[in-house]
Amino acid sequence: MRLAPLVVPLLIPLIAAARPAAPSAQGLTVVERLWVKPLWGSVGGLGWTPDGSALVAGTGTGSVFSISPEGVGLWTRGVGSTVTALSLSGGTILVGTDSGILAAYDESGGISWSADLGIPVYSLVPVPGGWIAAAGGDLLYARNGSVAPVGVNLSFPPRIVSGCGGRLVAAGPGAAAIIDLPNMTVSLTVDLPGAASSLACGPSGVALGDDEGMLTVVEGNSTLSFDLGVGIEALSWSPGDLLAAGLADGRVVVLTPTGEVVWNSTSPSPVTTLAWDPSGSLLAVGTSSGWFYVYTGAGTESHRVDLGDRVCSLSWSPDGSLLAVGTWDVHLFAVSRPGFRLEVSPSPDGSALEVLVSVSPPLPSPLEAVVSAVEGGVEVARGPVLISGGGGTAGLNLTLPPGDHALAVRLLVSGKEAASRVVEVSVPPSVSGAASWSRGRLRVNLTVVGGPLSGRLEVSESGRTLARVDLNLPEGNSPLEVPLELPPGDHRLSVAVTGRWGGLWEGEVSAAVRGFSVLASPSGEGGALSVTVSADPPPSPGETLNLTLRLSEGGVEVWVGRVSLSGPSSHLEVPLELPPGDHSILVEAVSGGEVVASTRVEIRAPGGPQILPYAGLVAAAAVGAAAFRLRRRSTDAELKLRILEEALSGRDLTPELVASRLGISRSRAARLLEELREEGSLEG
Repeated sequence: MRLAPLVVPLLIPLIAAARPAAPSAQGLTVVERLWVKPLWGSVGGLGWTPDGSALVAGTGTGSVFSISPEGVGLWTRGVGSTVTALSLSGGTILVGTDSGILAAYDESGGISWSADLGIPVYSLVPVPGGWIAAAGGDLLYARNGSVAPVGVNLSFPPRIVSGCGGRLVAAGPGAAAIIDLPNMTVSLTVDLPGAASSLACGPSGVALGDDEGMLTVVEGNSTLSFDLGVGIEALSWSPGDLLAAGLADGRVVVLTPTGEVVWNSTSPSPVTTLAWDPSGSLLAVGTSSGWFYVYTGAGTESHRVDLGDRVCSLSWSPDGSLLAVGTWDVHLFAVSRPGFRLEVSPSPDGSALEVLVSVSPPLPSPLEAVVSAVEGGVEVARGPVLISGGGGTAGLNLTLPPGDHALAVRLLVSGKEAASRVVEVSVPPSVSGAASWSRGRLRVNLTVVGGPLSGRLEVSESGRTLARVDLNLPEGNSPLEVPLELPPGDHRLSVAVTGRWGGLWEGEVSAAVRGFSVLASPSGEGGALSVTVSADPPPSPGETLNLTLRLSEGGVEVWVGRVSLSGPSSHLEVPLELPPGDHSILVEAVSGGEVVASTRVEIRAPGGPQILPYAGLVAAAAVGAAAFRLRRRSTDAELKLRILEEALSGRDLTPELVASRLGISRSRAARLLEELREEGSLEG
C-alpha cells in the first residue's frame, strides 16, 4: 500500500538567536546555540541534505520535520509510528518505523514511494540503486517501493547495517558479517561476545561495539578486540583515523585502530551518542542525562551544556559549521573553528618534533604562544612559538623510552587550546657495537637496549657496498660474523646498522688481506714434486710467515710439512713414496687452520717401489728448515684385512664407518666392501 502524507502544521514557535559573527583569527573554538525548536517526541534521527540547505528530523511520535539552518520549518510529514531509522541520499529521504513503514520523500517533502513491511525497521543504509534495511530478522533491498530479501544467509538477526566503502556491514546479537557489494556475498563473519550495540566505518576498517564492552576492529580479514569493561553505546571514526567509543559508565575513550588510548573523558551519565565533525578536529558527545559536550581532537573540552533531556541524536552539517542535537527538541549550534592549524613532523629517531603553525587570515601583529606535547595525560615536552603573519615554527626535544608513542600536540594561546594534532612517534632501541677483522671474516658485536631490533647491517668501503645482512636481534648482546672476499692489500671498512628510524650505529675497522698462491709440478723421475708458495703482499722486512703445506690424494694425506716465507716466495722439493701408476695430488697451503691456496698436480710414479732419501728434500736458501713427515699409502689388501678385523668386532659396517675408522675416502671404502662381499668374505 501507499502511505498518504499527513500534513501537520508547525504550532510551536522557534526560540531563536542570531548567528554569531565569525571570530577573529586569534579566537578559539566557539560553540554557540543558534536556536531551539521543540518537536513532538524524542528526536531519534537527524540528517542534513547533501548541500546543507535543510535539516531533517524524525521523532518518536511518528513525525518527520524539515527545517532550514535559520530555524524555519520547511515541511512536516507523519508516518504513523516511532521513527527508528532515517537516511538521506541523492535527494531522497528514506524513513523507517517500528511498525514496518518505509516512506521515501524528496527534499521538498513530496512522497516518492512507501511500503508496509509489517516488521520493525531497525536500520537503513543507501547502496547503489536503493537502500538496504535491517528489518525484523532479515536484510531487505528497497527500491522505488519494491522490497525483497537480499538473499544473504546470516547466522544472526541483523539489527545494525552500514556501508563501508565497497562493502556492507551487518551486526546483531553475537555476530557481525562483512558483505561484499554488489554480489551480496559474505566475505567475513565476526563473532561477538554480546549483542552488537554500535558500528562505525573508518580509514582503517570497521569497528564493532557490543553490550558486553568488547570493541572489535576489522581490517581486511584480520580482527583486533579490546575489552573496554562496560557496554559500548556509540562509536564514531574520524577522518584522521581516531576511533571514539562512548560507554555505558559515562566514559569517552579515543584510541588508535591498534588499541592505543590517545585520551579519555568522563561524564556523570551513560553516553548515548557521539560524532566527529567532517574534519576530525572536534568530537560531539551526548549523554542520557542531557549533558552535551564538544571536545577537541586532542581531548580538551571546548564546550558543555545541560540540555535537560536525553540526547538521542547528533548530526554535523556537511561543512562542519553547524551541529544539530536531538533531545525532545532540536538544538542547533554554530561552531566557529580556530584559525590555527598544526603540521607536526617527528624526527626519524623520535628525539624531536618540528611543529609548523599556520593561521588564516594572517595576523596583523606577532603572537606569542606555546606548543605542548602530551602522552597519556602527561606533558612530555613544551616550548614557545612566535606566530607572525601567516604562521611560525617551533621545535620540541623529546626524551621518550624506546617504542611507539601517540602524542597529542597542542597549540596554547593565552593558556587555552587553539589547535591540536595527534602524531605517532617511534623511538628506536639504543644500539652500540664493536667490529674487528680476523682471518677473512668481519666480526661485529652488537648490543641492543630498549627492545628487539629489526634492521640491516651494511658493510662498505669507499662508498661501495660489500655486504648487507638483515637483522632481527633480541634485546642484549648479539655476536655476528660476516664473511667477505677482499682483494689482497690494506682495507678500511665502514660498518653501519640502520632501521626504519635511519642510522642507529656506525663503526670502522682495518682489514689487512694477504693473498697466497701455490704452484706445483713433477720434479725428476722419482715421483717428487717441485712446490712454490708465494705471498701478496710479501712479508715486511724482518717478518716471517709460517704456513703448513699439505699434500693428499683421495682424502688421505701423503705428506705434511711447514714452509716459511721471509720474501715474496719460497720453493721446496717434496719427495713422495707412491705406488706405481698415475696419481692426482692436491697441494694445499694452510694458515690458521684454513686453506689459503691450493692446486692440483698430476704425477706418474715409476714401476717398482722407490724410496727417496731424506736428502732428497731441498729447500731454497730463503726458506727456513721445513719440518715434514712421510706417509705410505696403505694397499688394498692391508685395508681389507683391517675391515675384516672390524667385522669380527660385531660392528655393522657402512662405507661411512669404514672411511672414518681407516682414514680413507668413502668411495674407496665402498669399493673395498663390495669386493669383500663378492669374494665371499663378508655377508650382505
